[in-house]
Amino acid sequence: MKVNNEFVNLPSSLGHQVSIAQVGFAVVLQTDFGLRVQYDAVYHAEVQVPSTYQSIICGLCGNYNGNPSDDLLLPDGTQSSSVDAFGLAWALPPAGDECVGGGFLQQCNEAEAERYRREEACGLMGAGTGPFSPCHGFVDPQPHVKNCVFDMCILEGDRAMLCQSLQAYASVCQQSGVQIQPWRTSSFCPAVCPENSHYAQCSNNCAHTCASLSGSIYSCPKVCVEGCECDEGFFSDGDKCVSEKDCGCVHNGKYLKVGEVSVSDSCELKCVCHGADLLECVNQTCARGDVCDVQNGQRECYPVHSHCSYDIWGHLLTFDGGKGSTVQPGAFQMAFLCDEKSPDWFRVVLDVHPCTRNGPENVIMVHIFFQDLVITVNHKQHSWVNGRNVSYPMTTKEGVSISSKNNTVIVEKMFTLRLTFSITEGVVLSISGELRGKVCGACGNFNGDIGDDVISFSAVTSWKAEDFFTCDL
Repeated sequence: MKVNNEFVNLPSSLGHQVSIAQVGFAVVLQTDFGLRVQYDAVYHAEVQVPSTYQSIICGLCGNYNGNPSDDLLLPDGTQSSSVDAFGLAWALPPAGDECVGGGFLQQCNEAEAERYRREEACGLMGAGTGPFSPCHGFVDPQPHVKNCVFDMCILEGDRAMLCQSLQAYASVCQQSGVQIQPWRTSSFCPAVCPENSHYAQCSNNCAHTCASLSGSIYSCPKVCVEGCECDEGFFSDGDKCVSEKDCGCVHNGKYLKVGEVSVSDSCELKCVCHGADLLECVNQTCARGDVCDVQNGQRECYPVHSHCSYDIWGHLLTFDGGKGSTVQPGAFQMAFLCDEKSPDWFRVVLDVHPCTRNGPENVIMVHIFFQDLVITVNHKQHSWVNGRNVSYPMTTKEGVSISSKNNTVIVEKMFTLRLTFSITEGVVLSISGELRGKVCGACGNFNGDIGDDVISFSAVTSWKAEDFFTCDL
């Protein structure tokens, strides 16, 4: 579970505005303005909104205007001609691994569909004397039976799909306040629960958590829901049941397991849970060149660099992702710190010429300027520091290192830049995140906005280095 890209354990809350918890087999999100979203992470999703949203809703759930005949509205406001077209119209690009759809290839014949409608399968939901019969007067089972049969046809009678369909109907019934009869057995859709827990048709897993020992951070619903609940003497630790002594800490609406770390939004406070409400917090400051960010679900101080590259074919990629090219030979200012008085000032100039007659424009020399220091590297892997040829590796008294690896020359100044130069790959310049919005040159201003990177041919050539003589410009 992630909130604003950060991993969180359940239950969790964002002040009094949003709370998230495990309720039965589902994760439930509730807001202070009446939105409720429930998802079992496999099959069933449910959204509830207050009446204040009537007629202003869009999407797969319709427009909530009281008229079911116009629910198949497309994003452009027109009525869809088919359910399939309606569903595809609201599809979004995948956030992670792409799911490749091949259409519904497997369809049932009537004999197969009839088999799935029987009471030992999907028809159990509509059985007049079955375990779900108390719900029939509150939630019509027939749409659920129809959906179940459809899914069973697609998946050729998959037993897990049948159980998910029945579980979804059970959830809707229980959310409606109906007490259904036991429908699971040891041989029919048995619930698999983690260690130190057991299945209960009316579970209390929402309230019986480690977080609840430190004061509730979630208001559990008072309806009966099936799920796995911890055995006596154990409490939910987010994904397993542990003894009270192995519970963690609650900090700013977040439950931390033992050993987990919580970092404030500004990264100025770092807290570690040592167990059972033993929370240790220390002030911290991100090191120079680092930035407070969330990576792989964890907020922390991370070194940040942005890259600009110029390849052997004359293709330029700016710090903010803009693309351009140049076809004329000459000396160009790849990037430099706009403030010439800054102690971190640098300037990178590329000398671009063809290496062979009628060949492509290649970078044959790179000049890197610092305060009181000039480094020159040519395409034959030779380097000069303030005009004197040097051997690799070496480090100047200003703290700039020069080395060579795999036919690539590397020039690096800690906290400022790293440049690699290869005759086969071109030039790649990486600069510290601290320099965001402070650089000039053909690589752009590194402000996060690709729109203001002027990368036309004329713009690139406008960054020619006036102090470098060339007959071509």
